[in-house]
Amino acid sequence: MNIAIEKIMSKKNTIAFITLLSIIVTASLWLLIREVHWRFWYAQYDTGHRRAKTLSMFMSLSTEICIAVEQSGQKPPKEISAVIPYLREQFPWLDKLDNDKYLWKPGLGIILNERGIPIDEWVNPVELVVLSKQRYRFISAGPNGKFEQGKSDDIVYEFNPWKFAEQKSRKNCNTQ
Repeated sequence: MNIAIEKIMSKKNTIAFITLLSIIVTASLWLLIREVHWRFWYAQYDTGHRRAKTLSMFMSLSTEICIAVEQSGQKPPKEISAVIPYLREQFPWLDKLDNDKYLWKPGLGIILNERGIPIDEWVNPVELVVLSKQRYRFISAGPNGKFEQGKSDDIVYEFNPWKFAEQKSRKNCNTQ
């Protein structure tokens, strides 16, 4: 009779051990899946957020260039290294708001490297490509840090630097 009780107890211990082990394995797998999912989701969110901030910077820069061209009538810069000096020349009062890294307003979010060239959210310098008199293109290398002619993960923003000046001249022509 003693042997029969030992067999029952060992079966109960085995079942309890297997149950406990399956709970631990299931919980571990659930935590692992959750962590992988979170990292994947965050990486996607972070990349999307950085892309949006880079596009916002391109829009801010292009708008400032368009305003400067309209007000001064001067040709826009043709190289990225000339953009910030051009804008500082057109809007000298904005330098009073400058705090080294951020150009003019922190909300504008234009960050410059040590050479005064705008950089993207991955701390890569931005390129300015002049396609024609009315087609300029800002390009960011994107997450991989390689310029690929606007392909792959590059962030591209095209604009017409003469847009506001042309709209103003059209208004003047229409009112006469």
